[in-house]
Amino acid sequence: MKEQIHEELAALQSELSKLDGAVKHIENAKQLAKDIVKTGHELQTKYKEQLIEVKDLIAKHKELVGRAEKLVEKIDKVDFPVRLDKLDTSVTTINQGLQNNQAKLENLWLDLKDEIEESQKVLSDKLTSLKDDMNAFKAEVDNQFSIIQKEIKLVKILGIAIIIFCIGIIVIGILK
Repeated sequence: MKEQIHEELAALQSELSKLDGAVKHIENAKQLAKDIVKTGHELQTKYKEQLIEVKDLIAKHKELVGRAEKLVEKIDKVDFPVRLDKLDTSVTTINQGLQNNQAKLENLWLDLKDEIEESQKVLSDKLTSLKDDMNAFKAEVDNQFSIIQKEIKLVKILGIAIIIFCIGIIVIGILK
C-alpha cells in the first residue's frame, strides 16, 4: 500500500518537474516581452530625435526662403543690368540649394517613414509570435493541470477505498 502511494507521489513529482520547464518558458516569454518594449522605446526615441532634426531643417529651409525673398526684392530695386545679371545668378544658385534641401528633406522623410513602417511590422510580428507562444504554453499548462487533477481524484478514490476496506476488516473482526 505504501509502495503504491510512493509510486503515486513519484509520478506526481515527475509531473511537477515537467511544470518547471513551463515556468522557464514563461520567464523567457517575459524577457522577450521586456526586450520588445525596450526596442519600442528605443525606436520611439530615435524617431523623436529625427523629428527634431527634420523640424530644424524645415526652420532653416524657411529661413533660407525668407532670405531669398528679401534678396529678390533688393534685386528688383537695383536698376543696373549688369548687377541684375550677377544677382540673378546668385538667386538661381540659392534656389537650386533650396530645391536640393527640399529633395533631401523628402528623401529623409521617405526613409524615416519606411524605417518606422518596417519597425512596426517587426514589432507586430514579434508580438504575434509571442501571443502564439503564450497560447501554446497556456494549452500545455492546462493539459498538465488536467492530468494532475485526474491523479488527485484517483488518489482520493484510493484513499476512500482503503478507509472503507479497513472499516470493513474492523467490522468483520468485531463481528467474529
